[in-house]
Amino acid sequence: ESENEDKKDKKDIDDFYIYSAPNDCNEFNYNNEGGHVPEVFIANTKRSTLPKKGYHNETNELFKKQFTFSATSHLNGQNFILSFHVQAVDNIKCYVYHNGAVIRFFPEDMVNIWPKWFKETQKNKKFLENKDKLLDNLKQDGMQLRDDGF
Repeated sequence: ESENEDKKDKKDIDDFYIYSAPNDCNEFNYNNEGGHVPEVFIANTKRSTLPKKGYHNETNELFKKQFTFSATSHLNGQNFILSFHVQAVDNIKCYVYHNGAVIRFFPEDMVNIWPKWFKETQKNKKFLENKDKLLDNLKQDGMQLRDDGF
């Protein structure tokens, strides 16, 4: 590769952040008599995923929305969130939020769905040249989210 191509490749790399949601969206009250409603995970992700300055000072939930980015924020197409909902070793779900919408995530989505959402670059085309092999590897390597009740 030439030096110019190497610089271009580095320029095309997006920032990637991993973080935990604020405590009021990262926890829930567990009721010993009946457990919890599983949808609480989705509700919390939609409530706030990345708080802005002033979020923790606000007590009114309606006003608090002004001080956060959430899974429903469009952010000009730049909002892409994987939200893992782990209740037990055999009860793991993941949801992907993109452009304010949500779908249940399965590892094969990285090959079957995500390419439709991202820019078609030479690197992405090359990645997909071996689509069938990639899908086989995901299955063989145990890259599935275990959800025995599903």
